[in-house]
Amino acid sequence: MGQSAKSKRPKSEGEIVVQEIVIFGTSTLTSEQVSDINNSLTSKTMGDDDEVVGEYITYEFQQRGYFDAEVTNLKVIPLDPLAKKKPVRIEAEVNEGPLYHLAEFKFTGNRALSTEELRQGFPLHAGDVFDAEKVRLGIESLAKKYWTTGYLETSLVPDTQKASSGQVTVAFAIEEGIQYRMGELNIESKNEAAEKLKTKWELKPGEPYDLDYLERFLSQNRELLPDGFDNDRDVLWLRDCSDNTVNVTIELDLKRQWKPKPQDKPCEAEKDIPKGHIA
Repeated sequence: MGQSAKSKRPKSEGEIVVQEIVIFGTSTLTSEQVSDINNSLTSKTMGDDDEVVGEYITYEFQQRGYFDAEVTNLKVIPLDPLAKKKPVRIEAEVNEGPLYHLAEFKFTGNRALSTEELRQGFPLHAGDVFDAEKVRLGIESLAKKYWTTGYLETSLVPDTQKASSGQVTVAFAIEEGIQYRMGELNIESKNEAAEKLKTKWELKPGEPYDLDYLERFLSQNRELLPDGFDNDRDVLWLRDCSDNTVNVTIELDLKRQWKPKPQDKPCEAEKDIPKGHIA
């Protein structure tokens, strides 16, 4: 959602820490607003590359309604070139452009969640100063609503439409995909801990699959898991496309013979329907 200054220095794989920053060239911001942006960026660690630095600065302006802000001149001055994370002084000329306000959020393609439910996911309302960060947080909130109700392949594609009146409309084209439900829980062990874990599992077969539930379950029952248990290695969840369910396997026998995990695939992909994603 941002623009950035073109890189004027060789790219580096290192990091910099903003020690000092001076922003100039703005025509409508108050000194307090510029100071607030400076304070937000001071002490921040970022990649040692002018384009990355420009994106950070631009995004600060976009959080304050200046959606078209552009860094037109940028200098990154090392204060200690030998440091692992180099402290730097940044001098940036910025053309902030017009101040935008939110007109509305629009949604098409939603069926599982109502338009009102989707709007409630955004900490931004019609008439508010447009804030790109609040839009990002809203998209994360919507993604989580879908993921925790079984829609694991939902696609949320925003289209930002600016009007000459200084209003911004954000229109979302939504592809919800299919809804997955809980299938079988398999806990591979014959010890007492396995039986206890089975009784504590609350996601019943046939209920919408909650993508966050498995991680919460493992965290809440860590004392029942063996020493050395690894979530990535010892847990498997697989979609079953014959009935659109998700089967979960938890391996408690850490001395078992190793074998590659089966590859999980979205069911829509197998049905030649384009795979969804959260954009």
